[in-house]
Amino acid sequence: MTHRPSTPVSSSSSPSSPGPSRPSTRTTTPDISSLTLSSSSVRDPAHPARAEHAALLELAASIRAFGTRADEHLYAAPVIDWHAPRAHRQNGITGLQRFEGTVVRELEAVEAVSASAPPGEINSNLVYLRAVWDEVVAAPLPLVGICPFVEHAGVQVKVDVVCKGGDEWVKVNTVKESRLLAEFHEQDSYINSDYDSDDGSEHAPAELTNSVIKQAQALVASACAVRPANPPTVRMVLTRLSPDVTYADSRIAGTFDALRSLGVVLAFGPRTPPPIPPPRTLVPSLDVVLDLSIVIALCCDTSHAPLPRDDAELEARYRPPKSVSVDGAVRLAAHTTTTSDLRDQLRAEMAHPLVPDLVARLAQAQATARARGVADPQPVFWVTQEVKDRLPALVDIMGGESERARARALFGEGGDFWHGSRHDDPGLLRDIRIHILDPADRDGEAPGVPAPRPSPPPPVEPETAFDRAVLDVCDKFLDPTFQRTLLQPTRPRPARGKRLARAPGARRESPSLAVQGLQGSPGSRLPSEHTVRTMRAAAARAATLLTNNRGAVGKVLREVGVWTGAVSGAATDIERAAAAEREGEGEGQGQVERARIWVVHPSSLAEWRRREVEDAHRAALANARNITPN
Repeated sequence: MTHRPSTPVSSSSSPSSPGPSRPSTRTTTPDISSLTLSSSSVRDPAHPARAEHAALLELAASIRAFGTRADEHLYAAPVIDWHAPRAHRQNGITGLQRFEGTVVRELEAVEAVSASAPPGEINSNLVYLRAVWDEVVAAPLPLVGICPFVEHAGVQVKVDVVCKGGDEWVKVNTVKESRLLAEFHEQDSYINSDYDSDDGSEHAPAELTNSVIKQAQALVASACAVRPANPPTVRMVLTRLSPDVTYADSRIAGTFDALRSLGVVLAFGPRTPPPIPPPRTLVPSLDVVLDLSIVIALCCDTSHAPLPRDDAELEARYRPPKSVSVDGAVRLAAHTTTTSDLRDQLRAEMAHPLVPDLVARLAQAQATARARGVADPQPVFWVTQEVKDRLPALVDIMGGESERARARALFGEGGDFWHGSRHDDPGLLRDIRIHILDPADRDGEAPGVPAPRPSPPPPVEPETAFDRAVLDVCDKFLDPTFQRTLLQPTRPRPARGKRLARAPGARRESPSLAVQGLQGSPGSRLPSEHTVRTMRAAAARAATLLTNNRGAVGKVLREVGVWTGAVSGAATDIERAAAAEREGEGEGQGQVERARIWVVHPSSLAEWRRREVEDAHRAALANARNITPN
């Protein structure tokens, strides 16, 4: 089991109270290699800035090293996609680069101020920045963002770390005992003043409140507003207080109790970094649900016709000749959108052919099933009745003769699916048949289908947070009420010059930085409903969805929160995988995970175009040979 490096930083002493970061309009991160102990005061070992500068320099180096290993901390959806392997994972950690820039600018400020400030008067944000970074490196994955602002009801609150796929908000508070005592003293002075001027009647004790409680109340209110059904947990780290100390003022211990009563998880120091998720191998299930796009791809000419031998043949496959000389030299017509798309699809097929890819990955699925004790495991392909009903019209209108024959053979309606195909030995796909999950005719799918038909996989409870999220998003996309909301105008932006109110602890810097993915933002166009229904059918039955509709998959994954890492509940899945590895299940089969979605390259019905172009080339060449030169 591999643990995430904690990248410790210096524990040198820090000033009594942190100062605000120096505002800056710089958008690029300075190079920390140039930030040396340049000023004479910082080089002086006795100067207070020396330890401060060294600690900040070490912190900046830790952040830079973390960035080089960022892939270890990014959430990746269980999606197979040979052509775009990074398309279905978290794009990055929001705010990481900005936080690094903040630390480096703090370094610059310490160096600049130390040259003129008397000893003992150097003040920086080191304590706060180091405490935030300790929470980042120890945050349960997926790590979503660092120091984002969350807007709620016109109020902004700042969250220092968003982790656990958005299920936990961490707030660092560096308040000291002396600061709280000063607040209590001020409150007492007001209360005593009121007592001196009243009529001597009894008064109820004042409600306990201070800056820490107010900050926690704002965070909890925002968490409940952002996700009312499942609010994120608020974790507050009090770096300069301790539950083991008996404070002179009992209201400090009362503050701890008040925070817990709000549902806040209290911490007084950094936690142990969790283990990095073990490596995994994605393998499709034996039950594979096909959407309409992949059924067409299985039938299309691109998947079966001989492949071009070189780029010249590739370019000529779908482009008719513009002219042919007597010696046979051909000038091709310009590409149209259709021909360029077909060429790109054929190029993808040349790079990674569909049928061999299916055979290889399904063989992995068979091997995995055998290792788990399944006797004679065989892959089974499924479609919904809706896909079966939509296919004939598309193939009959746009498909060629061979493509139409393959479509019929796939459903056992006569003929050999592999007739005329370039694949002489399709291996375990030799007897390929597609079955219907919910056939309209319960007595049989088609006259040629052997009886009894395979039993469809039954609906099951979601195994992981990702499964549950995909089902929820599919239901959301299919909800007519939600579809109508997409037609409504968006909320207007605040008028120029109007400032948002800020809760305690929120700062002015970077108000545009937001916690992305906590609420989700659907695209302007939803995937087609039949595609969403097919995706839902696969997710509900613990089957693998096979598709070449990368755009539809992307829209669902965006709403799930994959691109920002905000996948609620994903932390539990990661912890379960780590526990399995610790218990010895991670060896071999413990590293194998069922692929929920399997994306292949798109393919269109192209037989008609290929034959049309071949006829045009033959006719043009024959015509050129019949021309007699003068």
